[in-house]
Amino acid sequence: MAITIRWIRFSVALVVVLASMVTPSSSQVTMKLGGGVGVTIPASDFGGSSLEYYSGSRYGLSSGLNLHAKAKVGLAG
Repeated sequence: MAITIRWIRFSVALVVVLASMVTPSSSQVTMKLGGGVGVTIPASDFGGSSLEYYSGSRYGLSSGLNLHAKAKVGLAG
């Protein structure tokens, strides 16, 4: 009976020690790449005449295309 109790205590202690040594591993350097496309909203610049405003050729009334790219490097520290 005493040997069984010692064996159980030893087993529990061994499991606790081994469980405390297990740590999740992760990379120390991360790299992320991304990009996107969007449409820019017209902005007014008030730089033309009223005829140019109504024809849509001035005042920033045309929309545009926006392309962007991102890169991110994370270093441990």
